[in-house]
Amino acid sequence: MPPVGSLQLGGKHYSCVPGQSFAALDFGRGAWPLNTYWQRAAFAAAGGIAGNFGAGWLDHSGLSENSLWFGGKVQLLDSPLHIERSSQAPLAPWRLDSEDDCVALRFTPRQLHKVCPNSALPRQHRTALRSLPRRAARPQRRARAGGRSAGLAG
Repeated sequence: MPPVGSLQLGGKHYSCVPGQSFAALDFGRGAWPLNTYWQRAAFAAAGGIAGNFGAGWLDHSGLSENSLWFGGKVQLLDSPLHIERSSQAPLAPWRLDSEDDCVALRFTPRQLHKVCPNSALPRQHRTALRSLPRRAARPQRRARAGGRSAGLAG
């Protein structure tokens, strides 16, 4: 979502620039099982293009956070998304493909951040990657039920 205003961290001041500044909110609901697995990818680029994708924890629920933004307009993606990446090479390119072939993206990670908390609970691993899309998605003019357009090509 496009933020408005500014942010101050320590003595440094950052202004939000329309079309160049993006914000995200990750909101979780419910009680999650102790052993849970999911994958997530997100990107934002100048010109009002952004995407948020997840796979794993909402499978077969009918719910989805998968969406793309073009020029400030959100397009919800109805089809489940598959995220393929190498567990042995986390900085290798990722593939994001929807079951209906409307999304076909490739991401090349630029940075790896790995967290391995050490506590009385079983060890949990979380990997966050900052990446840029290899191929930008373009909206297609294809109507969906409910009046939403969700057709995309990469």
